[in-house]
Order: sequence, then structure tokens, then C-alpha cells
Amino acid sequence: MPAQKNPYIESAYERLQLVSQDRQKRLEYEAREKAVRDYRQSMQEAWEAGREAGEKAGREAGEKVGREAGEKAGAHRRNVENARIMKAEGLPSALISKITGLSQEEIDLL
Repeated sequence: MPAQKNPYIESAYERLQLVSQDRQKRLEYEAREKAVRDYRQSMQEAWEAGREAGEKAGREAGEKVGREAGEKAGAHRRNVENARIMKAEGLPSALISKITGLSQEEIDLL
């Protein structure tokens, strides 16, 4: 009764009736269904492996960028601190700039 109301269910029911009548057709149908399931499973596994590899590569790239930014910020802080000490000792701003790599403006603000 419900099969008559839904064309998809009706079509599937008719195919089932046809396949179940002939042993050879049933075996072919089951083999085809297995191949489809295997294909879908392999595609799912490949998708998951690709996603994991992408996440790993992204994480590693992010860590590298973060590490480099942290090292650069740390070096800048050390240069600023060294410039403060040199300025307190009376070294000329041009020399401090040459040694630390800081701009004249940055040194003047210290």
C-alpha cells in the first residue's frame, strides 16, 4: 500500500521483485551494490585522510608563523631594551640605530 503512494518506493519494490526471481540477477545486483558501497567507503576514507593531512599542514604552518612572529617580537623587545641602556649610557642615536636596527624615531621615543 505505501509503495503505491511513493514512486521511488514503488520503483525499488519492482526492482526487488524482479531481482529476487532470478538467482543470477540477484548475484549481479548484490555484486553491484557491494561495488557501490566499497567505492563510497574508499571515497570517504580518502576524504578523511585528505582533511587530516590538510589540518596537519595548516597547523604546522600556523605554528611556524607564530613561532617566527614570537621570535621577531622577542628580538625587537631585546633591541628596545638594549637601546634604552645605550641611550642611558650616552651613546649617540645614530650609533644605537646602527647597532640595534631600530629607527631614529623609535630611539628618540625611548
